[in-house]
Amino acid sequence: MWFNQLVKKSFKKLGYTILKGDLINEVKQMEALQLSEIHMPNCRAYPDRVSVLRDLPKNGIIAEVGVAYGDFSEILIRELTPKRFVAIDSFQIFSKAEEPWGKKDLARANLSHEEFYKNRFADRVDIEIKKGLSWDMLNDCEDNYFDFIYLDAGHRYPDVSRDIQALKPKLKAGGYVQFNDYTTIAPTWLEPFGVAKAVTELLHEGGYEMVAFCFQSGGYHDVVLKKLNS
Repeated sequence: MWFNQLVKKSFKKLGYTILKGDLINEVKQMEALQLSEIHMPNCRAYPDRVSVLRDLPKNGIIAEVGVAYGDFSEILIRELTPKRFVAIDSFQIFSKAEEPWGKKDLARANLSHEEFYKNRFADRVDIEIKKGLSWDMLNDCEDNYFDFIYLDAGHRYPDVSRDIQALKPKLKAGGYVQFNDYTTIAPTWLEPFGVAKAVTELLHEGGYEMVAFCFQSGGYHDVVLKKLNS
């Protein structure tokens, strides 16, 4: 009850109207399973998503699923010094006039999304670029291949769940997967996210433990899971 009242009050202040409680119901459906100590016996808090990378193994085979312009790709390469980096994206920023996050990178370079990313990393011989749907591209990889996967693709619950099912056999035992935007709703534009729900379901299935919670000032936190050896 308090949640409903809070959301309605917030929307009233913003001048919005909730039709038939659709948003409330959608967010409720994204409620994550409750975790306990058995799911995170060695979990550590980090101030941001970059600092945790300094404590993860280096020189492995890693993937970033959802690379956008490559800004975080640069950070992953710098911090994890991988011997191989697999960049997965649908590369579907089509309009240079409507780039996300206020960017104008494609317009300035007069390149398509895919061309921009390829040009940015053209001198990196250790990078493989795979264009397509995230789960299809993950399924196309070898089993027990990756030491680390960063997942920042579709945030709807069906998409995250499908990505998780695809990446599970691709991650080595003892490997790590980091999930971006671990929340049930995007705080800035009030869109339901399924990341927290899908991740907590994976933890309840077993075989993984949460080893890091990485704070983000806007509420778009990251979590890191480790695939157990047994």
